[in-house]
Amino acid sequence: MLSDVLKTKVDEIQPFMCESGWHREEVQHARALIQAESVAMMIDGAIEGLEQMKVSIQQTLLDQTDSDALRAINLVSELRRYMNLEIGGEFAQELGELCFSIEQMIGQASTQRREMPLLMAINLVKQVQMIWSTGMEQLLLDRMVSSEETAQETEADNFYYYSEANEAVNNTLH
Repeated sequence: MLSDVLKTKVDEIQPFMCESGWHREEVQHARALIQAESVAMMIDGAIEGLEQMKVSIQQTLLDQTDSDALRAINLVSELRRYMNLEIGGEFAQELGELCFSIEQMIGQASTQRREMPLLMAINLVKQVQMIWSTGMEQLLLDRMVSSEETAQETEADNFYYYSEANEAVNNTLH
């Protein structure tokens, strides 16, 4: 969805970057930043959709509530899909479980027209946002820049980011 579109745009502009004298590392850096930004945009969109859904529930706008719920669930699902495909591993699995919980809360809020599950979902999405901004942007950047390093060096460089982000997800889940 959004992440695929942004990655396609990066692929389209990459030749122009190279022609303009960008070094390979700079192109990789730009790619990593755009991918990280796509995740941040998905998270922001999910929060915005959930806030709109909260207003719809408060004003008992049934059709709008369903529409807002669908949008938010789609964004959270896309976030989970992106994490599984691009990040992988235990962190993505833990984040996937968290996203699944968020989706369930959104569905519950939509069907029951109640704010409490929605407020919990908003809180969890904001925690995902915090986790992402503190650890995963750097992880993606390191992965892209260090693509020519050996696997052992890359694993050592990224261990810190995985550990910190994984600990934050575990603290959120428990």
